[in-house]
Amino acid sequence: MQMHLKNKPMMDEAISEDGLIQVEYYDRCVACHSPLIRFWRSKNYVYSTKRHASKSFSIYRCQACGTGFLNPPPHDALLKQIYAYSGHGLRSPVDLATILDKERKWPNSTLDAERIVATAHALVNSSTKNALDVGSGYGFYTRELIGRGYRTTSINPAKYENEVFKEMLGHEPIPVYFHDFSTEARFDIVLMSQVLEHIKTPLAAVRKVVGLLAEGGIFACVVPNFKSFSVKMRGITDNGCLWVPEHVNYFTLAGLSRCFASCGLRVVHSDFVTRIPCDALSRRVGLSGNRLLQCLVRIGQKPFLKLVDRLGCGLCINMYAIKD
Repeated sequence: MQMHLKNKPMMDEAISEDGLIQVEYYDRCVACHSPLIRFWRSKNYVYSTKRHASKSFSIYRCQACGTGFLNPPPHDALLKQIYAYSGHGLRSPVDLATILDKERKWPNSTLDAERIVATAHALVNSSTKNALDVGSGYGFYTRELIGRGYRTTSINPAKYENEVFKEMLGHEPIPVYFHDFSTEARFDIVLMSQVLEHIKTPLAAVRKVVGLLAEGGIFACVVPNFKSFSVKMRGITDNGCLWVPEHVNYFTLAGLSRCFASCGLRVVHSDFVTRIPCDALSRRVGLSGNRLLQCLVRIGQKPFLKLVDRLGCGLCINMYAIKD
């Protein structure tokens, strides 16, 4: 079904009887604003906040840029229930020791923070040394920014993550959603890692980022890739990109590029990055009990992951854009 709903707002604020989804549909792509959108697939999923409550969500896809999005989207009240405690799907508090132990076994957040902050720092063309970490999670990105001499502002509404953040860095993030955040400060770096896919109005969010950047400032953004090998192979059963209803948008490189350009940002670098636990593939093929074969699978997966990144099928899109 292709939608051409003329003379209607992009989103009507009517709410369904159960209060969980909005009744009216988006009539345009959330990334490039094209009206050429079609139903793609439906997905049933259990809410993070209600273990036994499930609902079917419809995913639409833009024919112009390939971006996917929930249509109609979840209501804000549902998303706030989810994100009040965690953006990582946590159902109970967790301590810093547990998070650091996981990082020692599989240093995912540590490596991402080092790479993304280093890239943004190398590209920035302003010198106020202010940085904004949106959706600051456990604090790895803020810690890396501080290590590079930046004065940081971190925002995150999630209680469980903020407690770990405080344990790690000695202070708490501002506990607000990005659309409620306001400041007179301007930033050399605005960093959003795994955040934009959670925001129902990404164009408005990126316009807000532009207003917060200093001239020559860099917006560093990481999102799951809708064209990843995981989505291609697993389809609707993929839960990395297609994490419903927490992820409301599913970006492509083209869609994210058009979103940034329409908001006045110039993309200066982009790439794909795939990192999975070193024993994930061996466990999937049933070799976790054989150490020799498990080791061979670990070694063999590295060139495969490099190849899928080069082909544009990596798990995550990393994009850096400058405000000229």
